Amino acid sequence: MQTIIPDADWMEDTVPELEANNFNPLVGPCCDANHFRLHLEGTTCDPWNRSATDVFVEDFLAHHTEYPKEVDSVYDTVSLKTRATITSMIKEYRKFKLGSGELDRLQLRKNTTERKRSVSAFCHSGVELTTLFSCSPGD
Repeated sequence: MQTIIPDADWMEDTVPELEANNFNPLVGPCCDANHFRLHLEGTTCDPWNRSATDVFVEDFLAHHTEYPKEVDSVYDTVSLKTRATITSMIKEYRKFKLGSGELDRLQLRKNTTERKRSVSAFCHSGVELTTLFSCSPGD
C-alpha cells in the first residue's frame, strides 16, 4: 500500500500533543505562514488545526490577489478545501504510524466492507439470482 508521505522528515515539525493542548486561540494564531505546523495527532476541528487553517487561508488569499478576499464564499471555499487536505494528511499520518501488519488488517477490513456493500446493493436491485445464472439450451 502506497502513501502520500514519502519520508518522515517533514513530520519533525508537527505539533506535539502537549503544545496543541496548551494552545489558546484567544492569544493569537498557532503559527505563521513561514513556520506552518499542523497537529497531525488531532482532528481538523481541534483549536490548533482550525487556527492553522485560518493562517493558511489568509496567506493563500494574500498571495492570490485574483481571488477577492472580501467575498465570503471565496474564503469559505479555500477554507473548506484546506480542511479537506488537512484531513487527508491526518489520515495518511495515522496510516504511516501503523505497522505493516495493521495496514494489512485495515485493508482486509476495507475489502470485506466493500464486498458486503456490493452484495447488499445487488440484493436490493431486484434482480433474481436464478435469472443471472440460468442457462439456456445450447450454452
